[in-house]
Amino acid sequence: MTDNQVEQSLRERLLEIDPSRTDLLFTVLFALVMAVFLVETLSYDGEAQLFPLLVLVPTFLMLGFLMAIQLSSRVQTFVDERTGDSLMGEALDEPEDDQTEKTTDLETFRINSLKMVSWMMLLLLFVYFGGHLAGITLFLFFIYYFYSQQTVVRAVIYTLVNIGLIYLLFIVLMGARLHTGVLFELLGF
Repeated sequence: MTDNQVEQSLRERLLEIDPSRTDLLFTVLFALVMAVFLVETLSYDGEAQLFPLLVLVPTFLMLGFLMAIQLSSRVQTFVDERTGDSLMGEALDEPEDDQTEKTTDLETFRINSLKMVSWMMLLLLFVYFGGHLAGITLFLFFIYYFYSQQTVVRAVIYTLVNIGLIYLLFIVLMGARLHTGVLFELLGF
């Protein structure tokens, strides 16, 4: 192969959007958006930088972890062994090239998009009616138990850890007053 052919082959591989790599593409684009927000945050005054940084730093850590899983088969194997070959309920294996799978890609995409919008609407309803802490607690438990298909014990543990971190960051460290929810306001809380 000549240098020109190698360069052309590399360019095709980089520019071709493989359905199995769309997660990586989304993760990279999301990381770029978050990087823009981080740069913008640095222009804020002292204490105004705190809240965005508390959101951006864990987000970058999560995105880095996801990219490591998506790029490294060694990290992917390590995660697969500890999560039962799945992360958030979806197998991380490469999809098989099957003709029937190609014909249902659009249908699968539409169904997955509808599921994602439904989960986000559920989160919005939980937070609106139950407030941030109660709503996010319910939502996380539902995500872990129903979507990720974790056991009840694991779902409760993961939910409590996440809620504990949210409580620590926003209420204890930042002193933020979170939305209490319509139902709790009606009850006088």
